[in-house]
Amino acid sequence: ASLKNDSAIYDLLVTPSASFFQTFNGTLIPLPGLPEGSVWYSADSSDVRLTYTFEWTPEEGQEGTRLLCFDTSDSFFVTTERRCVFVEVVRCLRCVRPGETLELIGQLYNAHWLELYAINPALHMNPALLSPGTRVYVGILYRTPRLQDLPQLAKYLHTTPTAIRQLNPDIMDDEEEIGAFKRVCVLPEVCGPECGNAAYCSRTALYGNAPALV
Repeated sequence: ASLKNDSAIYDLLVTPSASFFQTFNGTLIPLPGLPEGSVWYSADSSDVRLTYTFEWTPEEGQEGTRLLCFDTSDSFFVTTERRCVFVEVVRCLRCVRPGETLELIGQLYNAHWLELYAINPALHMNPALLSPGTRVYVGILYRTPRLQDLPQLAKYLHTTPTAIRQLNPDIMDDEEEIGAFKRVCVLPEVCGPECGNAAYCSRTALYGNAPALV
């Protein structure tokens, strides 16, 4: 593009300018850059078009909402426009990757494979046949009936604040208050000594606080 009586050529530039992580209760926390593991690059260009691509495959622990902002400007920075978009990583769901099994996925979330099996009825025919791209629940969405702190909620759901925060990394503190009618991802502990081995599985301490699956 050019101005009248101006022979200069102005290229269109788009650059990541700001990013924020939204906590469970709505606070925006500034981040130093784009989400970890993401890439941003110019994919295609011509005299009339320039295409940029943003790619990101979230990992466990990156669930939640982020606000990503991009600045559009000419190459001389005569004018600059900012556009921001919210990107949500859905909680409680995981896309199976090549070679993953329910047992391996359970280890990522400190859970027994039977606990995952119980909340994935679509896998009941043969839980061993997981194909890449299959969506597996790693928890269930629980809607809080009233305001309560995280320890109270964890006790009611037979789990721990740490376990809830692992599935909801936007909950920032073990003592955080959770508002009424919020949706929290939880995976109640089916396996353990307190259930009397009713599910034929148990958890034992290994490497500090990390549970081993037996």
